[in-house]
Amino acid sequence: MLGRVILRWLFLFLPAFVVLFSAGFFDSKSFTASLNQLDILEKQNTPIFDALLSLDPPATEEGKVVLADEEKQNLIDDLKEKIDLINRQISDLLEEQNQLEYEEMKEEEKEDEEDEKEQEQEQEQEQDKNKQAVTYPEILISETLASPISQRFIKLFNPNDFSVSLTGWYLQRKTQNADSWSSCVSSTNFENKTIYAHSYFLIARENFNANILLPDLILSESNSLVLKNPNGEISATALTANVTSTGGGSGGGSNSPAPVVYPKILISEIQISPIGKRFIELYNPTDKQVSLTGWYLQRKTKSASMDDLWSSCVSSPNFAGKIIGSNDYFMISRDSYYVGSNDIFTILSITPDNSFAFKNPNREISDKVGFGLAQDFETASFLTNPEDGQSIGRVFDGESQTYKDTDDNSVDFKLSTPTPGKENEILTQN
Repeated sequence: MLGRVILRWLFLFLPAFVVLFSAGFFDSKSFTASLNQLDILEKQNTPIFDALLSLDPPATEEGKVVLADEEKQNLIDDLKEKIDLINRQISDLLEEQNQLEYEEMKEEEKEDEEDEKEQEQEQEQEQDKNKQAVTYPEILISETLASPISQRFIKLFNPNDFSVSLTGWYLQRKTQNADSWSSCVSSTNFENKTIYAHSYFLIARENFNANILLPDLILSESNSLVLKNPNGEISATALTANVTSTGGGSGGGSNSPAPVVYPKILISEIQISPIGKRFIELYNPTDKQVSLTGWYLQRKTKSASMDDLWSSCVSSPNFAGKIIGSNDYFMISRDSYYVGSNDIFTILSITPDNSFAFKNPNREISDKVGFGLAQDFETASFLTNPEDGQSIGRVFDGESQTYKDTDDNSVDFKLSTPTPGKENEILTQN
């Protein structure tokens, strides 16, 4: 009985162990193939085992099984055939495993080659990009002032039909006897700055309307100035004097830009009180939208005459990127309810007897309003200060379907019911 058990173990488990070990136990593909082969071995071996074990044992001598010579030889022959079969199967498995490993190696080599090729292509594309220099538009130095020191400024002009980012640009200067350029306005100062189409860009020591306020701006008479783009190319040159206007460096005569002509934008309505509802309304009477970049609003109290300076009310940075639509309104207010995303929400200083001037980027007055006892106005002041809950509104001419603009505040304005962002409603007691 023990011999039969050992025999069965030899036929089944020993070949199985050899097959698994030879095929690479820890290789997933080979392991799967090995399991399939074991199923085949078991099916092939089982009939032989059953046939062997079903043989009736012959007579025994002292408890030992005695087999006939012919039966022994048949058993040995069967074992040899089985061993040969197992050896062939092991060889097939090993060959299959080698083939799989070879194919995997080739696949990995192919993937590595493709990765290397992609990296080379990316490097070549990056090198091509670096070789292609960015072309920057021309920006001009339009005006400079070296003296007095407190009023020094450099004004740039964008003659293009599009806005230009000044990030990476810089100004350099050179004295009359110097051989090399030194920094005047570094690229750090121009970071995230934009000069809008057909607009100016001011660099000044003290001017509150400056796009770059530079208290230590160094500029002397007979200095040479160059404006350079991020490629280090000269976009414009200038020779400073007390006041000078120069063009850009394109050669062949003067490049000084002609002054930009801005459309007239009107002050259409003002509410003083209550404080939380204060607003100033602008109106565009033209048939085109207008960029308000560079525009600003100034104010005078009743003690200031026409010869006195204006003080800031709403500075130009507040108007940067703002647009007023054709035949449309633009709101400036303390009350967020009155303003949209394109309007200006700010703290407004408005008191009785004030004057207001709305100026374009050329510093020209586009419109001016004086009311009460104001000393600065167009022709004549509108003599009444609006009460709480009232406004002074420009009269809408129903016949011409536009607002009156006779350049006489006493004629163009009346007491009104506040209508922020809408057509004015004149009070009947006017």
